[in-house]
Amino acid sequence: MTDATPQPDRIDLPDHAAPKRPRVWTPERRAEAWERLLQHITDGGSLDAFCALPDTPSKPTVYEWIRGDASLANEYARAREMQGDSYADQVADAAKKVLDGKLDAQAGRTAIDALKWLAAKRKPKVYGDRIDVNANVNANVAVGWVIDLSAPADVTPVLDGTAVRADQPAIGQDGTPDVVAE
Repeated sequence: MTDATPQPDRIDLPDHAAPKRPRVWTPERRAEAWERLLQHITDGGSLDAFCALPDTPSKPTVYEWIRGDASLANEYARAREMQGDSYADQVADAAKKVLDGKLDAQAGRTAIDALKWLAAKRKPKVYGDRIDVNANVNANVAVGWVIDLSAPADVTPVLDGTAVRADQPAIGQDGTPDVVAE
C-alpha cells in the first residue's frame, strides 16, 4: 500500500509563466500581429523575443503561417534580410560608445564582432565577405586532323625507318644507295 496523494490532471502555472495567447487568430488580428512581427524582426529583434510578448502568436503558429502562405514567407525573408541593416547600425552605435568611453573596449569588440557576423549572415551581398568569382579563362582549342600514317601501296619501308618508292633505290644519309638484303 502507498500513501500517494492523487495528482491533478493539469498543473496550473502562474500567469507570468507564459503570455496569454488568443486561441483563434481572426484575419484582422493575424494581419496586425504579422505587421508587428515584421517590424520587430526588421528592428533587430528575435522571433523568440517577439513570441514571448503578450498577445502574440506562438513560434509554431508563426512557422505555420510562413509555411502556408508564400507571400508571408517572402515578407518574412525580406524582414530577416533588412535585419542585417539593423545589425550594421548597431555596430556603429557600439563603436561610438567605445570611443565615448561608455563601453569597455573588450566588450565593444565582442559585441561588434557578433553584430558584424549577424549582419553578414542576414544580408551577405552587402555585409558578407567578398569573394571574387570572376575569372578570365583562356582556352586554346586545337583543331584535330586525322593523318593516315600507313604507307601507300607503292612505297616499301626500309630498315632504318625511312620509306622509299619501289621503283627508286634507297639513299642512305651519306648519299650512297642502301643495300637491302632479301
